[in-house]
Amino acid sequence: MAEKAERGLEIRTRRRDRKRKAETKTSNGVGDEGKEEREGGREKSPCVKEPCYNKGTCSPISYRDGTYRCTCHPGYLGRFCETAAPECANYTVLNGRGPGYSHHNLTQSWYRFQGNGYTRMIDRCNSSDRCGGGGGGGGGGGGVSSAGWLKGGHPSLADGIVQRTVCFSFLGYCCANPREIRVRDCGGYYVYELKATDHRVFIYCTTS
Repeated sequence: MAEKAERGLEIRTRRRDRKRKAETKTSNGVGDEGKEEREGGREKSPCVKEPCYNKGTCSPISYRDGTYRCTCHPGYLGRFCETAAPECANYTVLNGRGPGYSHHNLTQSWYRFQGNGYTRMIDRCNSSDRCGGGGGGGGGGGGVSSAGWLKGGHPSLADGIVQRTVCFSFLGYCCANPREIRVRDCGGYYVYELKATDHRVFIYCTTS
C-alpha cells in the first residue's frame, strides 16, 4: 500500500513539474533553447552584420526570426537609414563672390552657402556692420549695410533641425531686425531655411 502511494506521489510530482515547465515556456514565448539564443554571443544577433546605414543604431526584435529595427541618426530616414533628410538632399546653393549675401527677394526655402569657401553663417555679432569688416560681399554693394549673424550658434548633427534667430548688426546695435529661421547640420555642411530680407542692405554674412 505504501509502495502504491509512493508511486502515485512520484507520478503527480512529475506531472506538476511538466506543467510548470510548459507554463514557463508559454509566458516567456520561448523555452530554454530560446533563452540561450537570446543570451548568446554577438554572432547570433541579427545586428551582427550592421545593417543600418549612416550611423543608425540596430536593435534586435527577434533573435529566432532574425528581425531588427534601425533607429536613424538625425538627418537620415528609411528602414535602413539609407535616405538623407529632404532638406539635406534638396536645397538651393547660394554662391556669391564674397562673404555677404544680400537676397531681399529670397523665397522661403532651404539654402546652403558655398561661395568661394564661405560655407556657413557667422555666429557672433559683427560690430563693423559689414561682412568681414570690409566690402559688402556678394551683392551687398557699397554704402551702409547690416550684417546678419546666427544667434545661438550652429547645431550638432545629433540636434537635428533647430530654431535659431538671425540678428542684423546695424549702427552699433548687434540685434536689429531679428528673424527666426531653422538650421540643420547635414554632416559636413549646414543648411538654413532662410526668408527674404526686408531690404538689400540686410546681408546674410558667412565665414569659412
